[in-house]
Amino acid sequence: SGDVFIKDNRNIDKFLDVLAQDVWVTVCKGRKRRKIYTKIKEFEIYNKNGGYSGFVLQLEADEPFFRDVESEENYIFKRENMVTGNIDLPCIFTKRTVGINIINKGSQRSYPKIIIYDMGNNGKNVTEKSLGFVNKKTGATVMFEYGTSAGEVVTVDFDKRKAFSNLSGDISGFLALENYLSAFYFDEGENFIDIINNTDREVSPVCIHENYYNECL
Repeated sequence: SGDVFIKDNRNIDKFLDVLAQDVWVTVCKGRKRRKIYTKIKEFEIYNKNGGYSGFVLQLEADEPFFRDVESEENYIFKRENMVTGNIDLPCIFTKRTVGINIINKGSQRSYPKIIIYDMGNNGKNVTEKSLGFVNKKTGATVMFEYGTSAGEVVTVDFDKRKAFSNLSGDISGFLALENYLSAFYFDEGENFIDIINNTDREVSPVCIHENYYNECL
């Protein structure tokens, strides 16, 4: 419930138009912030007093889970150049991130989104290309019989069960036999994620995930 200033009926119509849309509702307590996707089920205006009116509304959520307001992003594989100027030998020229331990802090399994950036030729001679990911906690492996090209960005959205390339469009048809996007998720706690790259291209995949909670805060 709350109060709203409504000067005339046209403002009421505008206010109702806003409430008619599905919205993210954010709840804050201290440093904790969580959100839930909802729609308005009931709405009523009462106690009109001048330009101010009270209102009460009831929200309904088709997916009864709260999420963190901000998603978490982690590189699964990344090669970084450590040379930024003059060097003194011995020194480290590059640093690599190989695999990542992602912690699902929520109370429900969560389905991530992985964005794969093509970084150039890796020098391998490969005839049958395949690219995929493994979650060593759940044992799930998802493979695509596909290899990226220069400038390509591939997005695999396990929550929406979609795989899309900025160059090739929908690549869900390249999913290997008996592999399912619905099988790749993060269980509660630690999930070690690694890449399987049997292609002639170096890629840098970024994992984006949200924690799901049964309770608001």
